[in-house]
Amino acid sequence: MSLVLKDLWIGDSVRIKSSGRIGKYEGIHANGKARISSHGKVYLASSNNLELYEEVVQDEPLSFEDEDIAPSTDMHSVIDLHIETLNPNLSNALPERIYDYQMKAFLEYLDKAHHSYKNEFTIIHGIGTGVLKQSVMNYLKTDKRVRLYETINNGGAVRIIL
Repeated sequence: MSLVLKDLWIGDSVRIKSSGRIGKYEGIHANGKARISSHGKVYLASSNNLELYEEVVQDEPLSFEDEDIAPSTDMHSVIDLHIETLNPNLSNALPERIYDYQMKAFLEYLDKAHHSYKNEFTIIHGIGTGVLKQSVMNYLKTDKRVRLYETINNGGAVRIIL
């Protein structure tokens, strides 16, 4: 069953079924497809490739207080985005919720690394279906703080230099 685009409100949360990408509805493009904004990019999707997405309130705030993020230029750090490592309580959650949690953890870690002058670190995103990897890589392409990044561990991680 497809959504009727004219029934959607600007700002409604939707999920693109084919990619699992979650974003905000921005209206109808001239070609009749829905305009979906996600992570700073706009995607076009047909109505039969969309579903309403109900945002889930996060149970617990992310905290990196236990991690050593002291200023250092030669320190190599790692964050593992596997949900079993980040928050085992979410292991059986909806994939969308897990993805949102992982992306938030990635973005917060990147910000903390930048503010603590950590120049080099590794993000382990895993291989899986590639949705998280693609989102991480797309974000790194647009973040002006990132000087260099390279895929490592057979595509399961990325080394980043700020």
